[in-house]
Amino acid sequence: MKLLNWILPLILVLLILIVSIFFPFSSESILLTTIIGVVTFLFGIFISFSISDRYNRLNRIYELDSVERSKLILMYRVSSIFGEKTQLELQAKIDKYLTRNLDYKIFDYYKTEKEFDEIIDYIKSFELTTNKQQSVYESILGMLSDISNARVECISLIGEKLSKIEWLVFLLFSSIIAVCLILINTGVFVSIFIISILLLSLVLLLGLLYSLDNLSWKEEERTFEPYSKTFEAMNLLRYYPKDVIDNNLVYPPEDKDYRVAIFPNPYPDFSNMKIEIVKAKVKL
Repeated sequence: MKLLNWILPLILVLLILIVSIFFPFSSESILLTTIIGVVTFLFGIFISFSISDRYNRLNRIYELDSVERSKLILMYRVSSIFGEKTQLELQAKIDKYLTRNLDYKIFDYYKTEKEFDEIIDYIKSFELTTNKQQSVYESILGMLSDISNARVECISLIGEKLSKIEWLVFLLFSSIIAVCLILINTGVFVSIFIISILLLSLVLLLGLLYSLDNLSWKEEERTFEPYSKTFEAMNLLRYYPKDVIDNNLVYPPEDKDYRVAIFPNPYPDFSNMKIEIVKAKVKL
């Protein structure tokens, strides 16, 4: 899927280069020089601001996600005071919530409210018999409040995507820059080489902005690996939806057992899903 996202832009760059090579215009208009200078300046300011804004948004989302996961781990560990049976049942509720987070695409994160409510309802059913349990229970309620607040802010940030108008401005600026570069091309090797670098830079910048905006930037390192460590911290096997493995979005470790979720129905229909356990090839 990631490769397909780059095919159209690269084809466009290739077409522009072909035009530059076989149809050198070599225009030296002062107006043309002025236009490319102004547009490049405005494009640079606009895209640098947007990339910074999208990067800060992405970082904040992952910070909130880290808060959520850390609270869940702590909640699971302190729940041992209520007995092994209660701890295991809470572990199952948390596991269901975390795995569902990975099953849904990030823009459907809000749909995990049902699984989160199940955790809350189960904790509300705890029976308290000692002062120590009462103290721990109050701490757990505080953790739930923190997670709930993090969820609300996270859902809000996820929905803050770049507007169509903003993308239109980027495409217009990029098109103007590309046309101006073609018009000032002299047809010599140095000119073609510089145009190639500049056009490739445009594509890379727009691709970076797109990956930050749709929250796919470094998805494996910043999503699946932290979740995998969360599962392990709660004595659970790592969990991966089969689609993310098939699309090379994540590469499961060969030296650890892990779970793979197989969905026979189109997304987001999770009915009849199956969980397979893949055994480690190499034991440490």
